[in-house]
Amino acid sequence: MVTMLLGGLWHGASWTFVIWGGMHGLYLGVERALKGVVGEAAWLRRESVQVLLGIFTFLLVTLTWIFFRAQIPPVAIGMFKAALFIEPQGMMVLSTLEIVKVCVVMSGILVSHWFLRNESIEQIVSRVPWWLGGIVWAGMVIITMVAQGGGSAFIYFQF
Repeated sequence: MVTMLLGGLWHGASWTFVIWGGMHGLYLGVERALKGVVGEAAWLRRESVQVLLGIFTFLLVTLTWIFFRAQIPPVAIGMFKAALFIEPQGMMVLSTLEIVKVCVVMSGILVSHWFLRNESIEQIVSRVPWWLGGIVWAGMVIITMVAQGGGSAFIYFQF
């Protein structure tokens, strides 16, 4: 927990970063405690359980990033409540179309990670023809350039 809190402070001198680090530390602590209680139970190795645990972990970590990006805790808490539909009014950050886009992209990322969980990217790339790999890389570069928008500078460039 201390390591994660210090990691939060390292990212910035704001309570939102400390909360971000603390939440990650809490998640890791709960995971370790549950592993001590449940151990290596057979039901945990079922593919359906693994999918659900992966989605749950992804959702927790995604919600935690709200605190990383918010400037002050009250804004982060408001966004957190809106994301959990506790107080959805007044905190609409994305339009419906943008939410659909995010859901489509994140679904693709989650599916990709699921299929890549037992193989390294090097193993997969070695089986792909060079010309297909080039097309994929070029496509990713083009999508990155087109989709980057006009947001603020990357956090590490702000120091």
